[in-house]
Amino acid sequence: MTMVVETNGNGPLDRQAAVLSSIQQMHEDFQAAREEIAELKAELHREVDRRVLLNEEREYYRTIALRLQREKTELATDLSNIGLLCVRAQESLKNAEEIEVVEEKK
Repeated sequence: MTMVVETNGNGPLDRQAAVLSSIQQMHEDFQAAREEIAELKAELHREVDRRVLLNEEREYYRTIALRLQREKTELATDLSNIGLLCVRAQESLKNAEEIEVVEEKK
């Protein structure tokens, strides 16, 4: 990087002072950039940690939702089975009543 340094005087000390001032300014800019980079890295780490926590929370609720869905399916199956057993029980009861009626007639 080529840099042009303006000096007010013609002496070598003026030029050296201007170059030194310019170098000092570049150093300060460099330090400010490094500080900003450090802040951005810290912010990035916080966001990554936040994302990890959100993913863990999502997985937790997803697991609960899957478990509840499975239990809901099991309950629906049990209710269906109960309904079928009731129908079969009614049929058996009806058959038993018909047998009683037939036996009473004998």
